[in-house]
Amino acid sequence: MVAQGRAGRFSGRAPHLSLRDNRVAFAGIPLPVDNQPPMLFVFVPALFVGMLLVLALGYRMGMRRLETETEHERVGLVSVETAIFGLLGLVLAFT
Repeated sequence: MVAQGRAGRFSGRAPHLSLRDNRVAFAGIPLPVDNQPPMLFVFVPALFVGMLLVLALGYRMGMRRLETETEHERVGLVSVETAIFGLLGLVLAFT
């Protein structure tokens, strides 16, 4: 049995969805509905392809830099890498 009480309490019914004049009403609030295809099917593949392109670009830039980098320059980055991995470990430990 559903509790009867003040207005605004849960009535035990599912939210009302209705299609009227190309609009959707959710809980009495009208929401516009476009007749265009969802951007999800455009945005997600474009984001995925963009990520692959940036990954390939970063790999090529890293390989080019690795060829010209000296041993002295590499030693300076070890301390930065150690600090970053230490912070990453702390973030993972406290989540």
